[in-house]
Amino acid sequence: MDGREGRQKREGEGHSEPVQVYCPKCGHTEIVYIPREEIPLCPRHKKRMLVKEILTEGKYY
Repeated sequence: MDGREGRQKREGEGHSEPVQVYCPKCGHTEIVYIPREEIPLCPRHKKRMLVKEILTEGKYY
């Protein structure tokens, strides 16, 4: 035993993904990083926004 077994990262730990979220009522969009940030509330309607797209490298615009 070399002591490394207990230190392995769980899958997804420490890694955040950029996600585009939107308000279904007004169409307001934002980009947040999951799981580092919570999915925000729409500033106009105060309702939780929905995930529109998981952004991947080379697709930022």
